[in-house]
Amino acid sequence: MAVSYPDAIGEHVAAKERYVSGGLQYAGYFSPAQITPGEVTYLYLFLQNVLNVPLTAAIRINPPQTGFFRGNKALLEVAEPEIKVKLAVAEAGLLTIPVTTTEHIRDTGEYLLTVEVKATAKERGERVRPAKSQSRLNSELIDSPVGLNLVGSLGATYVEKSSSKATFKLQIAGSPHPTPEQPSLKHSYDTIWSRQNAKFFNAAVKEINLRQANLKNELTVEALYTHLYAESVRRWADAGLALR
Repeated sequence: MAVSYPDAIGEHVAAKERYVSGGLQYAGYFSPAQITPGEVTYLYLFLQNVLNVPLTAAIRINPPQTGFFRGNKALLEVAEPEIKVKLAVAEAGLLTIPVTTTEHIRDTGEYLLTVEVKATAKERGERVRPAKSQSRLNSELIDSPVGLNLVGSLGATYVEKSSSKATFKLQIAGSPHPTPEQPSLKHSYDTIWSRQNAKFFNAAVKEINLRQANLKNELTVEALYTHLYAESVRRWADAGLALR
């Protein structure tokens, strides 16, 4: 890759496996992950263009259905089962999709919502983000970098899985809890990273590399011994003893 842009998905969700379709990485989750019949939850779907050309993402949402003898009725509801999102070069964004249950839900348990993602470009593009990555962050000190603004400079750990379909689990439990007012099920899309952020990323990487070089030069055996010896002499002298 001639140009490499930072990962944006890893700043928001700890997904070590990313799906990719037509140059578009995606990962997501439900929040809340469990609702009662009649309540609304949200599918947060993170999209990330890994190419140096604009993409158009066609997203189709396939809710689970009742069996054949119950008429193949949808068990979950979304306002728009087909959504189109345009992403600029290297853009990353968050697609928020409200989801609720239908009157056909009878049993509590786990339900799978299937999302199909197909991305197309008007011209051939080259990668600006890698298919896999290993974070430089020490996992023994910080188990998850999500929300710490560290992924942009230190990277995230992930691998791509080529697939135009992904399933997301939603738990339905408890007694029906219809809301007094019909909630809005309109989806929304927000950009979370664009090429305008690149200058801040480059400055952060430059600062990290500079500090690493300075620390490497300063933390030599000779330098550490000199400082430790001087400090030891001072402390022994304060105690009225001479260090020989």
